[in-house]
Amino acid sequence: MVLTGEIQRVELSEFNDKQTGKPVRNYRILVGDKTKVFRCTTPFQFSMGEEKFRAKFGNKKLREYTDDPVTIAIVELKAMNGFMSIRGEIVPGHKSAEDFADLLEPETAPASSPAPLGQPTRQQKAA
Repeated sequence: MVLTGEIQRVELSEFNDKQTGKPVRNYRILVGDKTKVFRCTTPFQFSMGEEKFRAKFGNKKLREYTDDPVTIAIVELKAMNGFMSIRGEIVPGHKSAEDFADLLEPETAPASSPAPLGQPTRQQKAA
């Protein structure tokens, strides 16, 4: 599934890594949709490290990213503890599903679990 939207806000988190003690900078991207194609009370949130963020989106001031168009390619959706967990990719600009053909191929996606939600799998029971 491919959704288009706009960046509502970019936030910077700075903290020290617990293992190395070195400073870490992460960016949180809040994505919404002004056209209301997908409706949600809370915008999608994506987190990524500084290097990956700057490589994808460039070196602008954080407030300059507001209203920039983005495309979200969703490979997998899971309901976890009342939240939706998304595995996929976010890229700048509005793209089509054909641009993500290699990411969205059903053969490369992991097989879904046959166990219903909330039930342990055989491997979990054995452990």
